[in-house]
Amino acid sequence: MKQKKSLRTSDSAFQAGGGSFRFLPIDQLKTTYSIYRRSQNSKAEELNPMPLRVVPVGKYFEVIDGFRRFEMWKIEGFSQIPVVIERHGSSADHKQMLLSANTPRRTITPLDEACIAHSLINEDRLSMAGVASLLGHKKEW
Repeated sequence: MKQKKSLRTSDSAFQAGGGSFRFLPIDQLKTTYSIYRRSQNSKAEELNPMPLRVVPVGKYFEVIDGFRRFEMWKIEGFSQIPVVIERHGSSADHKQMLLSANTPRRTITPLDEACIAHSLINEDRLSMAGVASLLGHKKEW
């Protein structure tokens, strides 16, 4: 039987930039929001081993930043993943965090932003002005 790897170096949790840092079992992480990140073209060797950013949703945690790192660690057989747990919020808040996690726009494409805007209008029932405000654009956007 293959031994599962762990990135865990300590059991202590600490506060890191507004969220709490800890290691979570990989089976507690979900990637529902990855559908809004169509342009993920980094190679595994280019990825930094930074913690994932996650938000609590029920019994699980949704990844909002670090989808490629998550997949890399999953493929490599890790059982514990380093994460920064951000504040709980609405689905719209999570989508806004997903976009802001990639500011400056190093990996967000217009298609990514359009997918999230479409979701905010159709799933979260925001107006165009509400979407523009949430995403930091002018009302006329």
